[in-house]
Amino acid sequence: MLRFVDRPLGSLLLKAAGANLFIATFAAAILMLRSESPSAAEFFHVYAVSLIYSFCCGGLAWASICFAERRFRRFPRGVRILVVALLCVLSGAIGQFIGSAICLLTNIDGRGASSVTFSRTLLADWVYAPILALIAACFGLLLYACDMLLRNLEAAATRLKDKELREERLLKLRAEAELKALQARVNPPFLFNTLNTIASLISEEPEKAEEMTEKLSTLFRYALSADREGHVRLAQELHILREYLDIEQVRLGEKLRYLIDLEPGLDHVQIPPLLLQPLVENSVQCAIARREEGGSIEVRVRRLGERCLLEVVDDGPEFSGEPADSALRNIRQRLAATYGAEHRFSILRLNGKTAVQIEIPSFPFYSDKVH
Repeated sequence: MLRFVDRPLGSLLLKAAGANLFIATFAAAILMLRSESPSAAEFFHVYAVSLIYSFCCGGLAWASICFAERRFRRFPRGVRILVVALLCVLSGAIGQFIGSAICLLTNIDGRGASSVTFSRTLLADWVYAPILALIAACFGLLLYACDMLLRNLEAAATRLKDKELREERLLKLRAEAELKALQARVNPPFLFNTLNTIASLISEEPEKAEEMTEKLSTLFRYALSADREGHVRLAQELHILREYLDIEQVRLGEKLRYLIDLEPGLDHVQIPPLLLQPLVENSVQCAIARREEGGSIEVRVRRLGERCLLEVVDDGPEFSGEPADSALRNIRQRLAATYGAEHRFSILRLNGKTAVQIEIPSFPFYSDKVH
């Protein structure tokens, strides 16, 4: 397989030798077809001359392609092709000069130039330089085109394989994450606290109790449907966060203050379900409920060029403890399985606040449901 970069030197030399042998054989065969009385001796004579010119011109052209691909690999494809073409033309002209000199010095072509006529004969042979330069450019561009095609095919196959592996891994992680999320939603402390709050409101504020019951029901439905949802719109995820925070705000009162800010135009961006909820829940438990003065939580979503930044900020201490570590590890795994290298996850301390930032592509490239 042709490859001008990321290959061992021995492999490159072997490929170059094979290509030059093929070109020399092809040229010798064409010349013999034009001969009036072809013979084996004449063929070997013509073949030897063809080999000299092929290795001189082709070797330089091959080296030029390797040089261009290594030094100009970050340039646009059109620039690389132009550089390769120019270098191959130059290689053909220089290779013709070197090949003629070798043939004259070895007398392999039978001309037997003396020291007096050597330079004159060598200069006379320059009439063939444009022809060999054109041949070198054609074969060089052909080989370079084959190399680009093979690289594109390899890259496409690698992307397809990576995508299949990520999807397989994502299915396992999603099932595990959704099971944990469902278990978290029905854990005794959460249920006890929420139901106790509802019970205390029934006699004094029945409408408030009914509202909390509906919000709790919405949370359960969302958690139960998570196993059927491959991705959800950001607007859906943020709606669930509001429902959850409203329930906790009734229970915690003024200790909990929150803000959810979604930049217009990003509501249809698709994300894995229950991606932000564990972060918000951890903020409530660590930054709000455990502190007498409470605290605030901010969930912000904004556009960064063609990407989307999701941010959960609280004014509590840094994440710590096994539950937080487990939640963060699970989120990292789900992001890696969903977006691969196209995402960024970071935890920062900004002005005394803890900020969890998730950066993902901003275009809605997933369907609403993945069955």
